[in-house]
Amino acid sequence: MTAPTPAVRADAARNREALLRAARDEYDKGDGTLRMHAIARQAGVGVGTMYRHFPTRDDLLEALAMDQFAEIVGIAERAAATAAADPDQAVRSFLLEILHLRCDPGLTRLLISGTRPSADGQGFMERFQRSTHTLVDTAHASGWLRPAISTEQFVTMLYGAMLSARETGQIAALAPLYAEVLAAGMKTPSP
Repeated sequence: MTAPTPAVRADAARNREALLRAARDEYDKGDGTLRMHAIARQAGVGVGTMYRHFPTRDDLLEALAMDQFAEIVGIAERAAATAAADPDQAVRSFLLEILHLRCDPGLTRLLISGTRPSADGQGFMERFQRSTHTLVDTAHASGWLRPAISTEQFVTMLYGAMLSARETGQIAALAPLYAEVLAAGMKTPSP
């Protein structure tokens, strides 16, 4: 029998949310770094509270990512499910929907890094990897996707486009263009 999970105190939950809001604001305003002391100060809590909730910067990045991980996984699963019927549309929709998201820094790093997420993130990561492998394998089998592009390369190219669009501050404007350029470059050329 497992021990019941203790309830989170209301003030602890408020502090955690304040820290996440401050971290998101800090990331959006600055150069992409997350300065733990500045975040704690902006959230109105002590540094000890910050490190109690997020012992490392990576823990904070992952917490930021969890908000969007479910949405990303849903996009990947929909694309994988429709790839057999229309790989061109499935890949293009996947790229465009992902690029339209204003992804948190932790999410994009988790998607391509070899780092092991927490137990909460592990399930999402496995579903994302399974879905993108299915999407890529199906697009390969249909002849749509260039044979030289692996799943890892597919995700890495998407990550690069996500970072580029994020850095320009013009995600909404650039997402369709980036998705089209990526898809055109990934597609097997006509003979």
